[in-house]
Amino acid sequence: MSPKDCGLRNTVSLFVSVPESSDSLPTMLSHLWIQYQLDNYATVAEVLEHLRDINIEPSSTFSPPSSANYHLFVTDIEGNVAIIEFLDGGPRVYFNEYAPVPALCNLPYHRELKRLEAYQGIGGWIRRRLDPNKDIRFIKCAEALEEFRGAAGRAPVDYCFDLLENLQFERTKQWSAVYDVRHRRIHFRTARGLNTRYFDFHALDFSAEASPVVIEDIDIDTAGDISGQFVAFSREADRTIIARFLRSLVRFVAKSDDAEEMDLHMLSNYEMDVESYIDRALDITELIRNNRD
Repeated sequence: MSPKDCGLRNTVSLFVSVPESSDSLPTMLSHLWIQYQLDNYATVAEVLEHLRDINIEPSSTFSPPSSANYHLFVTDIEGNVAIIEFLDGGPRVYFNEYAPVPALCNLPYHRELKRLEAYQGIGGWIRRRLDPNKDIRFIKCAEALEEFRGAAGRAPVDYCFDLLENLQFERTKQWSAVYDVRHRRIHFRTARGLNTRYFDFHALDFSAEASPVVIEDIDIDTAGDISGQFVAFSREADRTIIARFLRSLVRFVAKSDDAEEMDLHMLSNYEMDVESYIDRALDITELIRNNRD
């Protein structure tokens, strides 16, 4: 396995996009569309074949900013790769050899590739020295992935985590994950749980009859296999997860740990306090789940 076989992901990157839509098709929020692909398709080819079956609504359900426009990295156990972006005129796809650098940052992929060309060679080295504050994470990632091919003996998962650490902005660092697609194992760390832990897909029951399970505390600070930490899904577990996520999000956006300041930010922007925000999110996720059932 190489880093190309892993999905490298710190957080979902945001960029401005306008998905093409059709009045004759159903519409999904971006978050749900992503889950729909995971639920229904096993290969990159299947995802691409059904790419225009559903409209994507870019508006975010709960979280600031008010839009969540994603570009997506898709891979499968055979090592196929696709980068999907929803731009004017509909989806744009870069498949296998047309995705020479299997990575995504904040800019549309074609712009990142152009920047990579501009930063290569002696001229690129000079530009980098003259403007050290420029965001060149994509360039750094491309170089690191190329260097890995000559790094004999390096453990791929460790190399991926080192790479992600070098690409992160300290202020926005929340979590990092390395997807070992070939071995069906997910390794991850969080800002509050720095140890590397993992779980195996073969330890979970994905059959239609199986009851859903969750990890209530993703920040659990233990190392190694946490497959046994999954618990049965419930409304209480759902509220715990949603509350932890949304409080962290509001804390970041409001730039304050003070509960009153957080409430004031939410009231001024959304006309609800943090608890009401959490309850609304919980009600919506329960409505979605009931509709799916």
